[in-house]
Amino acid sequence: MPGDQSHWLIDRLTAELDELPRVCWLIPLDRRSVPPPDGLGEWSAHRHLVHLATYEGKAVRPVISHLAEGLPIDPRYNGTPEQRSEIEAWENAPDLFEVLDEWRQARRAILDQLTAIPSEVWPAEVLHPAFGPLSLERYTIKIHQHTIHHLDRLLQMIFWWDFSVRPKLDYDKL
Repeated sequence: MPGDQSHWLIDRLTAELDELPRVCWLIPLDRRSVPPPDGLGEWSAHRHLVHLATYEGKAVRPVISHLAEGLPIDPRYNGTPEQRSEIEAWENAPDLFEVLDEWRQARRAILDQLTAIPSEVWPAEVLHPAFGPLSLERYTIKIHQHTIHHLDRLLQMIFWWDFSVRPKLDYDKL
């Protein structure tokens, strides 16, 4: 990717600190912890938050450290242990807004970590067991994309929950 993207990426991750809570507040209280109707995924808003808090709290920071130091990524951070830990966290999860606070703490720690890394380190690639060659720049884009994916799912719940027919667009026929 040409140019220094680190500032833009840090700005995006910072903006999400406000965006995700705002979206959560738009979800009616009685719908926050129940799975949505068909077509809107299997996870409740609460479950999405547990996933984000677990992922960013347990997996992201060690990977950033490895990338910043030019070290190979520890295979423990390719998903499986975090998924097991997340299932346990979900089964015993506190209130949605307590989980949101956990995510905010993890995200702030990630931002502190990223802002301390010189921009010239960002494009250097390290081997990741799941993603292959990976730079800090690409990994930060992945963090951003991951959050946007979950924000999109939450926004779909807000907009489409009460509709009995949900749009299924076939873009090839448009």
